[in-house]
Amino acid sequence: MARILLVDDDEDILKLAQRLLIKNHHEVIPVSNAVHALDYLEKFSFDMVISDANMPQMSGFELLIKIRAHEQWKNMVVALLTGRKTKNDVQRALRLGVDDYIVKPIDPIIFLEKIESMLKKKEPNKWPSVELMSSDKRSDAAVEMKFKILSVSELGLVLKSSLCPHEGDVFQVHSSLFAELELEAPLVKVISVHNSASPTEWIVKTHFFGAKDQFLQHIRSWMYQTLLKKVV
Repeated sequence: MARILLVDDDEDILKLAQRLLIKNHHEVIPVSNAVHALDYLEKFSFDMVISDANMPQMSGFELLIKIRAHEQWKNMVVALLTGRKTKNDVQRALRLGVDDYIVKPIDPIIFLEKIESMLKKKEPNKWPSVELMSSDKRSDAAVEMKFKILSVSELGLVLKSSLCPHEGDVFQVHSSLFAELELEAPLVKVISVHNSASPTEWIVKTHFFGAKDQFLQHIRSWMYQTLLKKVV
């Protein structure tokens, strides 16, 4: 499973690509412009960036240039989405160091084949997350509905619920876990929802929404301390 930053100002393409990648078991952060993409790159680490080539404010080419010029990002896998008739875009992308380009409109089979081919050349990182047992009181969480926290990563929470929220929903999660860490209950955004082994339960993948650096540092510190204890 790779952690992928997906960038496109076309909402329909963004949703289609996101669903295809999630179906292939990847962790996806979707953003609508390159400026927001840079914000995420500053806060988190990724295996791959997939960006539209032509966007207002900052193009995918400009984003690619910034990635290749950055010491920590320069070796990251980058793919650009281009139109069928924009051969100049393809040539420009190759000159700037893109790993591959994907022609729009997106063909689901070709899209996933190209993504997996790029990831085979550079193995994705194994991103840590801490799993919580259902018997652990800190796994109890609630908003307007009750959840169980299944795992915690620097990106967000995986929850289990008897009710089904919608993709894009934003809510605050209250749990003794965050009280223990002396953190304010975080806002999370629903990225994907699917049935668990039980038809009456849902697995809800969320990302922290608007999280500040201090919050993320606390979560990362707690995660690594917890994982180290499990190794020992």
